[in-house]
Amino acid sequence: MKKITLILLVFLFIKNDVAAQISDSTKLADSIISAFKSKDFSQCKKLYIDSSNYKELIDIMCKVMHMPEEEKSTFLDSFRLYADSAQLNYKNNFEQIINKGGKLGIDWNKIKKVNLVFDKTTQYPFAEFHINISCNDSSFILFGTEVIHLFSGYKVLSLGTVFKGTTNTYFNSDLLHEEDK
Repeated sequence: MKKITLILLVFLFIKNDVAAQISDSTKLADSIISAFKSKDFSQCKKLYIDSSNYKELIDIMCKVMHMPEEEKSTFLDSFRLYADSAQLNYKNNFEQIINKGGKLGIDWNKIKKVNLVFDKTTQYPFAEFHINISCNDSSFILFGTEVIHLFSGYKVLSLGTVFKGTTNTYFNSDLLHEEDK
């Protein structure tokens, strides 16, 4: 009887953890939608991983992989070099999605989140999903959102692109041709 009780407690803990993960990533998706609705990169910028988040990620990796302190310093130094150009890349990607969506007929002020489609093969603390959205009775996909769950919360690693249509199945962006991205 004790074994069954223990198994049930473990199952409930796992179930609640997964539910919390989906809830948190749903809130992040809502924030992404809000940033696109306003077409304001400064709202989106807050959602991306930054140097303090990156340090947290490196700390986790170091503990898990038993990485020596000098390797950790190398990772942190490389991120500092990357950080300046990353913000420009994030902004360019955001603007490309806004512009491509406009060409597809999206009025960003009127978008609504329909649902999220998760990649079920991605290992925690990472998550990948597509956001199905609607606008003026048309369906679109914010495709290829990659995030990480840190102690400080979910942070965006990258946003993909936007397509006309909808999907109920996750598919990897590696399957796309470069001109489709």
